[in-house]
Amino acid sequence: MNPRLPLFILFVLLLVIGPVRADPLDDAVVVALEWTGDLEVDPTDVAAVADHIAWCRLAEPEVENIHVFASWVPGELLVKMTPDAYADFEVGDPTAMVELGNSLGPATYTPLGLTIVPRLVKIEFESPLHPERLEELFEALHSIEYADVNSIAGDGDDITRVAENRYVFRHGYGDCPAGCIYEIEWVFEIGEGQAVLLSRTSSGGGTDAPSLRANLQVGPPRPNPFNPRTEIELVLEREAHVRADLFDVAGRRVATLLDAALPTGSRSLVWDGTDVFGRRVASGSYLLRVRSGVDVVTRRVTLVE
Repeated sequence: MNPRLPLFILFVLLLVIGPVRADPLDDAVVVALEWTGDLEVDPTDVAAVADHIAWCRLAEPEVENIHVFASWVPGELLVKMTPDAYADFEVGDPTAMVELGNSLGPATYTPLGLTIVPRLVKIEFESPLHPERLEELFEALHSIEYADVNSIAGDGDDITRVAENRYVFRHGYGDCPAGCIYEIEWVFEIGEGQAVLLSRTSSGGGTDAPSLRANLQVGPPRPNPFNPRTEIELVLEREAHVRADLFDVAGRRVATLLDAALPTGSRSLVWDGTDVFGRRVASGSYLLRVRSGVDVVTRRVTLVE
């Protein structure tokens, strides 16, 4: 954040401009921009990140509604022009700001007309460009006094890529973003066509904190690979409702093996390689997700010819 805009002015701008957090569909774009730091990212990289995020959510449904938080809106920038440049801009004469913007792609330029910050223009690009890289480009112009990313207030949730094959999901509540009273963090490792939950940790406390005691245990599929059937043992420490679904590697549900309340103890799940309609599925890898309350376990099973 550019320090030349005082905090009270930033607060006023937030109220006037009303930026909102990125749509959940932009999760992959924002994560990819943050990871690379580039002005724009390759669509194939965005698609890969989208797959990774989907696999994480499949492995742990608790993070299904957690979305990325960036302190800026992709493709948006606030610039304050010099008096002469702003006068040219107002009458439609060519300006270095518009020329630079046009070289980067289609964009709209909206004068905000604020007395507290005069000559302020909001630039919105059609492409989700990295605002911090835009800030560097526009601040190099002599006709721009300064540029700032279009800021958003956080809500305690975030998704970050911390390594080539590792993602961290965070959820916080209680006076976020000033200082979350309680936070949960999930760390995932990306493998071949799946994500594995490495850890789930919490900070803070109180009676509303989710229980971290596992009630569900899921054994390995046996045999695996398999044909024509495989068996998985479930163990419950306490009576609970359990649901077991099978998904293909694209995240499409193939079959539901169990959806019922179970007593304490163990029982076996059996999959015979058929879908919800009883049809034989194609050979390949599938993900078994077993959920009971906050406990979620994912196992990979492989059907062979």
